[in-house]
Amino acid sequence: MTGIQTNIFIASFKHETNTYSAVPTPVSRFHVEGRLLTGAEAIAYFAGTDSVVGGMLDTVTGNGATVTLPIAANGWPSGYVHDNAFETIAGLICDALQGARWDGILLDLHGAMVTESYADGEAELLRRIRDIAPSVPLGLALDMHANVSPEMVGAVDVLCGYQTYPHLDERETGVRTARLLLATIEGTISPALAWGAVPMLPHVMAQSSYDEPNHSLQNRCVELAGVDALDCSLFTGFPHADVPNAGLSAVVMTDANPCRAAMRRDELLEEAWAQRKAFEFSVEPLADSVRRAKTLANSGSVSGPIFLLDHYDNAASGGSMAEIAVLAELIRQGLRNVVFFALWAPEAVAVAHRAGLGQRVTISLASPSSMSSEMLEFEGEVAHLSDGLVKATHSDHTGLLLELGDSALLKGDGIDLVLVSLPMEPSDMACFELFGVDPRERQFVVLKSRVHWRAAFESMVGAVIPCAGVGACTSDYSELEFTSVRRPIFPLERDAKFTPVLLEKNFSGAAL
Repeated sequence: MTGIQTNIFIASFKHETNTYSAVPTPVSRFHVEGRLLTGAEAIAYFAGTDSVVGGMLDTVTGNGATVTLPIAANGWPSGYVHDNAFETIAGLICDALQGARWDGILLDLHGAMVTESYADGEAELLRRIRDIAPSVPLGLALDMHANVSPEMVGAVDVLCGYQTYPHLDERETGVRTARLLLATIEGTISPALAWGAVPMLPHVMAQSSYDEPNHSLQNRCVELAGVDALDCSLFTGFPHADVPNAGLSAVVMTDANPCRAAMRRDELLEEAWAQRKAFEFSVEPLADSVRRAKTLANSGSVSGPIFLLDHYDNAASGGSMAEIAVLAELIRQGLRNVVFFALWAPEAVAVAHRAGLGQRVTISLASPSSMSSEMLEFEGEVAHLSDGLVKATHSDHTGLLLELGDSALLKGDGIDLVLVSLPMEPSDMACFELFGVDPRERQFVVLKSRVHWRAAFESMVGAVIPCAGVGACTSDYSELEFTSVRRPIFPLERDAKFTPVLLEKNFSGAAL
């Protein structure tokens, strides 16, 4: 940047809300090591990391601008965000905006936040920001699982989303957003946005950008951004948020060419709609899945560990990490040489820590929800104890702190069970290295994960078997009561029609 000093405001407030989850979301859900990250501490924490905020910070400061970052808050997915949490964090953002001259605003949001009072948390936050800074150029970065609404689009000038799942491009998304905002401020581009949503709820288990159909759709976004648009994003959405704007959407941004943006957006939506059946996921009974894994292992035809995914109870989709249906089935069928990551069981962790290394303990486990009456006792040797603090080294969170809380590894009869006291989807080798475990040496690796595990473990896999256990992240839509999503919508209604909701917007701020 040249001439007068450019002042950029950056803030991050992220939460993927599972409206079916009983896991509470107080302000502490957004803590790092027991506190909110604010000001200089937040800048020091995120600068240089593979995060959206890291990409934004490094791009903006690298262009000579000054930065204010009042807060960077990212809460693990869970149930409705408590009103106090929303008001606290939104208040810190809005208070910091008051009384200063800003040349640009950069926001790192998720796009699927639902609070106790607001079905569209991001839209409410953006409304408050625009009340304070109605005409300041605003760039927004969103997660691929954002349930984008027209209110979000109408409040921003630049909008970019992740193009990978696992989300390996978080930093690059921050860079893209920041570069486009800086160009807008300089006047070298005049963004025209075209957004649209279609009535379809892709299953999360079918959303990986490693696989079709999302692989080709995301590649198409990259291609368009390279030749025909400033940027292009396709959002697969988050179906476990029962809100009107849930589902797949797309946004295309051009330089002062709204007609081209609308044309390319329409093409993307039509391509996604044509592939709607490929975004479905078929569920297999749990006992059959575990039996299939055991048979496959006994066949000797697999080179590498068999990964079993307890995807109904994934912490990164709002699961409790405390459901034991899959663990119980492994025990019933006698699987051995297993490492299981992980159960959220703070009381059991405390038992292990009190007992100490080398001691044998018996812990009582039970499903925390009304979805299961499963109970079991697990006996094992306390093989490892930890405070659960480790930096990510092999994933989309490289450079960031992973917090498992006080943790323990119990070595049971054929099953090594990791117990944690803070939620953590296992998407980094550090999760296992912390406990001295090499998953490549195991016959079975059980993960409470859907897709993010692939970032670190894909190369070592012998086979993958999803396990339909119990939890708020169920992949069986018939187990969920949808009351607020737009209807009809595929696949809830197989005969749903292609009826897109559309919005175009020029940099002037006016919706067309």
